Amino acid sequence: MIIYLGHSCLSNPGGSGGWSFVVQNENKKLSIETPYEYGGSNSTTSNRMELTALYMALIHLQNTKADLCYIISNSRSCVNSFNTWIGLWADNDWTNHKGKKVENIDLLQHIFELKQHSNVKVEWNNVDESDFAAFADSLATKMSFEFKKDFYVPFGDIKTRDKIAVLPPNSRFTKTFIVIKKFKDTALVKPENGKGRNLLIEAADFPNYLLLG
Repeated sequence: MIIYLGHSCLSNPGGSGGWSFVVQNENKKLSIETPYEYGGSNSTTSNRMELTALYMALIHLQNTKADLCYIISNSRSCVNSFNTWIGLWADNDWTNHKGKKVENIDLLQHIFELKQHSNVKVEWNNVDESDFAAFADSLATKMSFEFKKDFYVPFGDIKTRDKIAVLPPNSRFTKTFIVIKKFKDTALVKPENGKGRNLLIEAADFPNYLLLG
């Protein structure tokens, strides 16, 4: 079994954030039957969202019969916490090398307990382009915005050169674009990641936009 983690925090620390995990099914194809969970907070940190995603994935594993599970994260901090640091912190009364209490002790203690009863390997991968990794990232990002409603702006307030995130109805993926040219009821946009073609979007098609900067 392979589980992909997603995390997001719009303004770290203290901004709204999201977490997610997506389970890769046996046929390795994303579908409506793909298991996943997600959530968020209106005031959090990137690290807490990373650890929450890991914790919830471990909880999910308690209800499966998988002999071995690989959990994939694009956060080195999350991976190192699970593989190396958490045991040292537990042995040192949850203090770091400076003698200070580690952050997110509540989550770390739960993760440490679950680790003792799970056959799990947590690995880092920051370049995985699978649909499952993209879905996990999209869910976490979407939850960040869901918990930060004042980021929503009407179409009429969007300007040329703005970066916007579009949440299409019934879509699993948040799409991020740069506005090339803004017209009265339409906007010509290009994908932020440079992949794909330019699009002409209409205000009536996507009523909710998220202004990113």
